[in-house]
Amino acid sequence: MDEIMVNLNNIYPRMSKQLAKLRNEENKKAGIKATYTDNDKAQLEMNTQAFCAEFAFGYWANLFVDCTIHPRVGGYDFKLHNGKTVDVKHTHHKTGYLSVNTSKSTKRTDIYVLVRGTAPLFEIAGWASAEEVFRDDNINLKGREPYHKIEAENLHNPIYLGQNLPDNFRSAKNDKP
Repeated sequence: MDEIMVNLNNIYPRMSKQLAKLRNEENKKAGIKATYTDNDKAQLEMNTQAFCAEFAFGYWANLFVDCTIHPRVGGYDFKLHNGKTVDVKHTHHKTGYLSVNTSKSTKRTDIYVLVRGTAPLFEIAGWASAEEVFRDDNINLKGREPYHKIEAENLHNPIYLGQNLPDNFRSAKNDKP
């Protein structure tokens, strides 16, 4: 599989931390519980890295990141020019897999993209369609809540996601935005 790496400059982690902090505060006020941890500091770091991963994908795909902070649960991160929606899933593990909470099966996004790494360097590891993600044989019951799991080697090459990207799509391999 082709490796697609995006190396963000230092403004993105700083911006991501501020956005994550504000979004966490708004979610807390609205009574939205954190999905993965009850520790505020750990949640802030996870959300900061997730924002960075979204910036990395957005840069690679030439799409804008949603920087709004209003409370939300589920939904998508990007809408492609062809109308398809994309949800970016992030992990800091080098050999991490695509993990999508089973609760998302009712609020489907069209495409789920795995982005691995920690700021400033991220890998666009691959993608799967909603139909592929939400198959019963992908359900994993380990952890706090059940989730759908696809190993990275079973994902589509991110280069092929390019057919769903705008005409001005370009690879950002080793570029700094």
